[in-house]
Amino acid sequence: MLRSMENIPGLVRRFPFLVMVGVFLVLGRGSSAAEVGNLAAVSFDSHVVVLAANGHLSAFDILGKPVDAAELKPLQLAGLMTISTGSGKLYGATATVLCEIDHWGGAWRKTATYAEHGDTVLRVAVVGKRPLLVYSSEVVDPVEPRAFAVPMSIGKQVHTQVLRLQAAYATPSMLWLGTGHGEWGGHLMGLNPRTGEWVQYYDALHYVTGITSADPGEVIVSWSMSHLSLASTLIRQHGATAQPDREFPELRDDYYQGIAYSSFDQTLYAVEQNWLVTVADGKPSRVLELTLRLYKAEPYAIGVAPGVIALLPVAEHQVVVVAGSGVPVLVDTAGKKAVPFGKSVE
Repeated sequence: MLRSMENIPGLVRRFPFLVMVGVFLVLGRGSSAAEVGNLAAVSFDSHVVVLAANGHLSAFDILGKPVDAAELKPLQLAGLMTISTGSGKLYGATATVLCEIDHWGGAWRKTATYAEHGDTVLRVAVVGKRPLLVYSSEVVDPVEPRAFAVPMSIGKQVHTQVLRLQAAYATPSMLWLGTGHGEWGGHLMGLNPRTGEWVQYYDALHYVTGITSADPGEVIVSWSMSHLSLASTLIRQHGATAQPDREFPELRDDYYQGIAYSSFDQTLYAVEQNWLVTVADGKPSRVLELTLRLYKAEPYAIGVAPGVIALLPVAEHQVVVVAGSGVPVLVDTAGKKAVPFGKSVE
């Protein structure tokens, strides 16, 4: 039996079928997590802000020092469901209110109010200066207001208008949403909120595990797959039509949990299995093995259940990795060391 989820990546390469059966047994009906997980994490005004599953916010300065409770108190927002950043602001959404803060230490102010939706708000994404609410069935502009129904997915294997959302990313003109349908692959969907036009691309063999951008006119997407004895990943660059402008070779036995482009050092970072890596021409180069819990408990899981919720470049050669449980970890890629937030960085 597996002793911990951290054992999964190395064993996947050597004994993939046995590991996946073991994951199923360990994470079946009898397992229940007592810990409060992390839902989202963002970098905002020299701080890292983390939203827990119970709606509570915690925060740290860029070096990992926790913000004390008194300073955090004005930041708490009843019913908070998700957070995001964009146009220099921190956004928080509840079931009926979207709020914003424009600097650290500021107070929440209402951006928009709206009727409670039949679905849970999954993300807030800021396209240009326009905050959008992402639901499983539609994207809503709460300020205008206006709604954009999710289109029917293309491809022969999956036909749905319901997002099984794995990643979201906003550029100045487009909202990009990545979906995953397990062994049936996934979609990259793009919405232009100015015109209301949707575009999409389908991969029947991989699903989206991360979206980032080094250029406003395109996005970089990690496409990965883990199913029984198979694991693979590849990087594509997609233009405004969602079609790939450039595709790098598929990497067997690699699995990217997420990617992020750092404008501080013009480097593409990824979490590959349980390593932080840099990616050049689609290929990873290992920087540091991470000891935090990178895989989450998932009832009835047969494949890998990724647990990285955010990869945040915060300075040159500094990347914060936030998992679904535990505190964020600051990785110094030059010094090749990782320090959990709340501990000394010396």
